[in-house]
Amino acid sequence: MHTVLNNNSMQLVPPDDPIIIGGPIISLRAGDPLNLTCHADNAKPAASIIWMRRGEVINGATYSKTVVRDGKRESIISTLFVSPSDIENGQSIVCRATNKAVPSGKETSVTIDIQHPPLVNLSVEPQPVLEDNTVKFHCSAKANPAVTQYR
Repeated sequence: MHTVLNNNSMQLVPPDDPIIIGGPIISLRAGDPLNLTCHADNAKPAASIIWMRRGEVINGATYSKTVVRDGKRESIISTLFVSPSDIENGQSIVCRATNKAVPSGKETSVTIDIQHPPLVNLSVEPQPVLEDNTVKFHCSAKANPAVTQYR
């Protein structure tokens, strides 16, 4: 259902809530780039989309508009490319859609889940290791998804 506002005889229609494809959690392998696509549909005039991270605008997105079948409303799609060096695990990226009907905007977000193989750490106590002494080995690993088995 759309709320229609009249503004000096021009009908204003806020966009539907924006949607980030693949959300609310986007998983990728460490080192892979990230492509995010957000769309805000059925607005008049067409919505503007901005991407944000930590409250700051992310530049460099591409945009395309399409006219809805009724010929009056428009939809917009925005794609954002993020290089691997700019992605942090657990980070939230926001897509905000605004137009004259909703100047404060509507937004949605995704959380980035970066998966990486185990990073293994092996330590020995005591140091230095002396002949005929008892030693302890400690093995730990960090991974995403979490380590489930040690051998």
